[in-house]
Amino acid sequence: MTMLALPRCTFGAITAVAILAGCNGAAVQSASPGLTAAYTKAQRKTSSGMLLYVSRPTENAVSFYAYSPGSIGREEGTIGSGLDEPQGLCSDKHGNVWVANTNGEQVLEYAHGRTVVKKTLTTPKLYPAGCAVSPTGDLAVSSICSYSSCRGAGNVLIFHNATGNPQYYTCSSLYDYYFLAYDNQGDLYVDGLTSISNSRFAFCELPSGSGTMSPVSLNVAPLFPGSVQTQGKYVWIGDQDHRGHFVYKYKIAGSSATKVARIDLEKSRYGVGQFTIDGNYLIGPQAKGDAAVWNFPAGGNPVDRKKITGEPLGSAISK
Repeated sequence: MTMLALPRCTFGAITAVAILAGCNGAAVQSASPGLTAAYTKAQRKTSSGMLLYVSRPTENAVSFYAYSPGSIGREEGTIGSGLDEPQGLCSDKHGNVWVANTNGEQVLEYAHGRTVVKKTLTTPKLYPAGCAVSPTGDLAVSSICSYSSCRGAGNVLIFHNATGNPQYYTCSSLYDYYFLAYDNQGDLYVDGLTSISNSRFAFCELPSGSGTMSPVSLNVAPLFPGSVQTQGKYVWIGDQDHRGHFVYKYKIAGSSATKVARIDLEKSRYGVGQFTIDGNYLIGPQAKGDAAVWNFPAGGNPVDRKKITGEPLGSAISK
């Protein structure tokens, strides 16, 4: 179930990348069967230093690269065993990385620089697309949809301390749940699309300590849901629509969000997927086969670019 900037269709793959295609009853993104991990000795040992993880759902793989602020280095390893359309990624304060293994109906944890699964959390009949770790270590997972061929609505699952059985949350304005992020206070934000018949961008908040997720209205909304990131009292949301390569900055006040800035990511070949903000840089995978780094919040032309095979989508930095 990969998330695409497409009308909702009943096919075997729905992607979080903005690619134009029609609904012809076939899978728009077919996962490559038989991709196996190259479990070399070098990949098994823990890599030191910062790593940039990038998911490649069409190749059933997640690769990680040496990273220093503003620069993507060589590939350090690839996770390819047991993955079935991995999409969103997130990391915790210990450097562990979580992978939303969409068609596997799982969320998988890997230690920094390792290719062997550390922990598996199952999401039966739900297709996880994104994840985020709270300041206290809870793991939030967005399920884009549910049941076979995505016939049902999605939701948000929260695993307390990233373990055990989750609590489930839904928002009245969301049907497909895409990306999500916590702020420093533990408030959770998630974007996605409304119902099948009226598929528009929607945004919701689950305040810290609350049991109810509520819609948040935006005075200017992206055309298609993209990455959600927080920074202080602001929320950044990407627009994956192919007509604009934008990231919007919002200030949240109650049930409303006001756009206060927009970043233009020039020379972006498509809307950027799940971007990551790292201090003065924004790193974003692009479906056309690379990951780019832009000055943040200036935007403009990328300062670095790394070619990546397949159609990269998710990103996370592990320290």
